[in-house]
Amino acid sequence: MIKVRFKSLAIIAYLYITIPIFIFFGTWLKLYIGIPMAAVFGFGLWKMLKKDYFGHMGVLEVPRKALIVSCILLLTWVWVSGNGGFFYQTWDQHWRNAVLRDLINYSWPVVYPETGGGLVYYLMHWIVPAIFGKLFGWTAANIVLFIWTTLGVLLTFFLLLYICKACKSWHVITISIVFITFSGLNQIGMALMDLIGKGTYGLTVLGSEGQAFSTDAWLNGINGIQYSSNNTLLAWVYNQTIVPWIALPLILENRKVRNFAFIGLCILPYAPLPFCGFLALFIILACMWMFPVIKKRQFKLLAGEVFSVPNLCSIFSVFIVFLLYFKNNVQGTTVGTYIQEDISVKQFLLLIIAFALFWLLKVGIYYLLLLKNYKKDFLFVSIGIVLMIIPFIKIGSSADFCMRASIPWTFLLMIYVLQYFIKEGKKSDKMLTRVCLIIVLTLGGYNIFTDTVWEVKQIYMHRQFPIVADEKGSFENDKGGGNFVTDNADEKAFYKYLGR
Repeated sequence: MIKVRFKSLAIIAYLYITIPIFIFFGTWLKLYIGIPMAAVFGFGLWKMLKKDYFGHMGVLEVPRKALIVSCILLLTWVWVSGNGGFFYQTWDQHWRNAVLRDLINYSWPVVYPETGGGLVYYLMHWIVPAIFGKLFGWTAANIVLFIWTTLGVLLTFFLLLYICKACKSWHVITISIVFITFSGLNQIGMALMDLIGKGTYGLTVLGSEGQAFSTDAWLNGINGIQYSSNNTLLAWVYNQTIVPWIALPLILENRKVRNFAFIGLCILPYAPLPFCGFLALFIILACMWMFPVIKKRQFKLLAGEVFSVPNLCSIFSVFIVFLLYFKNNVQGTTVGTYIQEDISVKQFLLLIIAFALFWLLKVGIYYLLLLKNYKKDFLFVSIGIVLMIIPFIKIGSSADFCMRASIPWTFLLMIYVLQYFIKEGKKSDKMLTRVCLIIVLTLGGYNIFTDTVWEVKQIYMHRQFPIVADEKGSFENDKGGGNFVTDNADEKAFYKYLGR
């Protein structure tokens, strides 16, 4: 058996999340601003760790062999995802590789002398690899990126083991496999879209030459909304995914309102859209705690929790800096829905049916199977409601809000699935539900198989290994108006008042 103190896990996890933020303060901001910001933020971190974790007595104890096998599986998963450019990379990596390259080649904050534009993106995940890239070159940066991503995935896995109370070999193996393969019933959705003439890529990805999307995109023929599987998130938007994955078990283990703003604002620099999903989660958890407190008229306790030192420190450091930084990103300037005013009745009905089908196949099947067991758990009930609402919200020009704000909620649903398996064990009265869950998980897990087989097929067809998506190169000639560059950076508040 291997024993790991939860205190150690939590501290390492918070350091993983906060170190890039500290580096950002010290390298992107004027020193007389960055140093005080880092000091305030660091004080809040220390107060939180001291109060909630230094004395934590929890221990994770799991079988050694199962843990080693699971870690090998997770390491292989990160490799096959294309992180670092050592396997097949999805087309989205053209832009992510360009972000890393510009972080290496330009001084910080990144302002392009050719256009006067500034790099504005969710770049925290690349901060540490970029430093190694500045010192040792592009290859070193990609090696460190692979290591950094792997560390984040392993931290998530260990936190899942703890939050799910894993203690047996089958617990550990089950959690690792479900973590890797968790997905909706994409193949059924793709088949149905083909039947009504709205299919985009064929029944499976195996015969789709030049197919550039994951199987999660089966609804692209109607409105493009999707809830991304864990595999899709790791292969396409790992920079917005790893920290939300780490943060959710930390929040579930320590549901203290006094830490909500701190950990939420730690997520913000990495993933503004997932942060919106976490915001809904924090509101729900806070209300669950606040109503009894208010009923007992414990207003002093309420004020002390809400206006805690960690919360205030994060607001007066991270929130101020990244509000000004992300304000330059025009992607978040338009808000609307997928239902337009001039839509016909036929189109409206098609959309409603599509939304219902989407919800059922992506998350509803899991939700309905578990609802009887967790119907008195308000947080679980909230999952189904929130994941019904998110698809109707559109921010920017694409379905990014739906795909990314849903990350904490689909991951939370996965955690409930895992906890159900482990808690209920082999109870005879739960056999039917377990069998149904296994069938659904297996069908959902088929998606990673088809995606990976397609990638291997591309490697074979092109006689090239690895296949690296790196045609974009740099944003040095781009103008503002997209996700990555803001025009006239020197005139923007962040660059004028905060940036070096």
